[in-house]
Amino acid sequence: MTASKWSIVRRVEAAVPRSMPADDLLRVAAVGAVSAIIDVRPPEAYAAGHISGAVNIPETKITALVHAVTRHPNAVLVCDDGRLSTAVARTLAFCDFTGIYCLDGGLAAWNEVGGFLVTLSARGTERRVGRPERPSKLSRLARLLSFRLLFLGLAASAGTVALALRLFS
Repeated sequence: MTASKWSIVRRVEAAVPRSMPADDLLRVAAVGAVSAIIDVRPPEAYAAGHISGAVNIPETKITALVHAVTRHPNAVLVCDDGRLSTAVARTLAFCDFTGIYCLDGGLAAWNEVGGFLVTLSARGTERRVGRPERPSKLSRLARLLSFRLLFLGLAASAGTVALALRLFS
């Protein structure tokens, strides 16, 4: 009984998942060198936005996760902040699955390094979502000038109306 207890302790200690920084995943995914990206979040969160090409297998679907990891031994597990994917990777490592990575920092870190999220349209095509494009300096300047010109135009017309009322009163 004691030997089996120590073997379990050794397996738990060995079940530390390997993490992959978001910028590494961005480079590896850009050249297509990642075997699979598995999103372990619930389907609603996956539908709201996920990494392009990621497969959604929620952490509650243990059998499907085991089959996916068997087919793709160097899979990267992904969640919102990295905690759920780390727990799932630890569980799989405890079950002697090696080569499993989890995205360090989750999708939050993915967005910080310039990665983007996609959703699936009704036709099944991916559509980019996430942070809006930052306006250029020229467009910000044009917007600022248009507000100032509008203000000056309103002030001038109010002054003209006030002058006309004095003259014709």
